[in-house]
Amino acid sequence: MATQPAQLRAHHAGKDGSSSEDGSAAAEMAVLMLVFVVVLLGAVLAVGRAGSAGHVVQSAAQAAAPAATLTRTVSAARGQATALADQTLNQRGKLCASRQVQVDLANFRPGGTVRVRISCTIQLADLSLPGVPGTATFQASSVSGVDVFRTVG
Repeated sequence: MATQPAQLRAHHAGKDGSSSEDGSAAAEMAVLMLVFVVVLLGAVLAVGRAGSAGHVVQSAAQAAAPAATLTRTVSAARGQATALADQTLNQRGKLCASRQVQVDLANFRPGGTVRVRISCTIQLADLSLPGVPGTATFQASSVSGVDVFRTVG
C-alpha cells in the first residue's frame, strides 16, 4: 500500500489530524432526509385531503337525493336537494374550489326516482409537490325512490 507524501497529507488534514471532509456524508444524509420528510408529509396531506373530499362529496349526494323525495313539487325538490348538498359540502369549510350539483327530476312521480350528481374540484396546488396536479375533481351520485303513496304535483 502506497503512503501519501507528507505534504499531501498535511493539505487534507486539519491541525488535529482530522480530515476536512469528516462529517460531510452525515450532513448530506441529513439534508436528503429533510427533503424526503417534506415530500412524504406533502404526499400524506394530499392523500388526506383527497380522501376527505371524496367522502364529503359522497355524503352530500347521499343526503340530498332522499331529501328531494320528501317534497311535493319539482321546484321544492330541486331547492331542497341543492340546499342540503351545499350545507353538507360547507360543513368542511371551503373544501371545494368549485362545485356543481345536478338534480335529475325526470322521474319525480310516485314510484319514480330522484338522482343527485355532485362534482367538487379541490385545490392541491398549495401543497407544492412535484408530480401532484394543481386540482383534483371528485364526483358522486345517489338515487332515491319517491314513495308510491306520495302526492306530487
